[in-house]
Amino acid sequence: MKRYSIPFLLIFGFFACSKPDQVLLEFRIAEDNPAPGLSEMIYPPTGKNYYLHSEILLTQADVDHAFVIRQEGRPAIELVLKSEGTKKFGELTENNIGKRCGIVMNGQLVSAPRIMAPIHVGQAIIVGHFTNTEARQIAQGLSGQ
Repeated sequence: MKRYSIPFLLIFGFFACSKPDQVLLEFRIAEDNPAPGLSEMIYPPTGKNYYLHSEILLTQADVDHAFVIRQEGRPAIELVLKSEGTKKFGELTENNIGKRCGIVMNGQLVSAPRIMAPIHVGQAIIVGHFTNTEARQIAQGLSGQ
């Protein structure tokens, strides 16, 4: 099992990859309660509603590459961010401690973890409910392969 000495954001989610060559990724601030100007999205595994701000703070363009790893015995995707993406991710987490980060892939909410601390490293791990094939397709799509 691979161990890391630097902090990572663990994003738990569900994802059904429809087109392996197109993975559209959005990180947006999410709320637990509705408010004017927020868009409602359902997290499929639980059916819980989250309410996302319109501003997209990080996208697939901020990802340098992604690859499949195993996390807790399941397929996971490790994102390595570009330098500008690392800066954006650091600002996103530093400025929004205690809030949720809505993670949207191909228009589907895959997670909305609460931001517990600033993360200034250029890596994140997505742990979700997907098969090995889906994880590989997602990683390839995010890497532009």
